[in-house]
Amino acid sequence: MAALAAKRRLLAARRLAASPWTLTLGATAVTGLALRIWVYRSILGTPDADEGVVGLTARHILDGQFPAFVWGLHYGGIQELLPTAALFWLFGSGWFLLRLVPMLLTIATAVVIWRVGRRTIGSTAAIVAVCLFVVWPPYNLVLHTAPLHERVDETYHWHWEIHP
Repeated sequence: MAALAAKRRLLAARRLAASPWTLTLGATAVTGLALRIWVYRSILGTPDADEGVVGLTARHILDGQFPAFVWGLHYGGIQELLPTAALFWLFGSGWFLLRLVPMLLTIATAVVIWRVGRRTIGSTAAIVAVCLFVVWPPYNLVLHTAPLHERVDETYHWHWEIHP
C-alpha cells in the first residue's frame, strides 16, 4: 500500500515538473516577446511610410473600397488588411492595432510550424524550429547593398538593416 502511494506521489510530481523542452520553449517565448517589445518601444519601432500606407488602405476598406493589393505593392493582396480594418472599425485607428494583426499571424504561424513539424520531422525538431522562428526573426534583419557615400551608380557595400 505504501509503495502504491509513493508511486502516485511520484507520478504527480512528474506531472508538475517541467521537462527541459518545456523550459526551453518557455524561455524562447519570453525571449521572443522581449525582443519584439524592445523593437516596438525603441526607435526601431517608429512608424514609417509602409505602415502608413497599410493603415490608410485599411481605413479605405472601411469606406467600402476593396483594392486587390496594398497601394504601391503589386503582390500580396489584402488578406492582412481585412482583420486590421475590422479592428479599426471596433476600436478606432491606431499604430498598435495596425501591428496587432501581424503579431497574431506570427503566433499562428508558430503554431502551424510546430504542428506540421511534429508530423514531418518529429516533436523535438519541431520545437527547435519554433524556437528559431520565434527568437530569430530573419524578416527583421535584411542584408542588402546600398551606396556608401557614393552615387547610386558607383560601388556598393553590404550592410545590415533592421526593419521592425
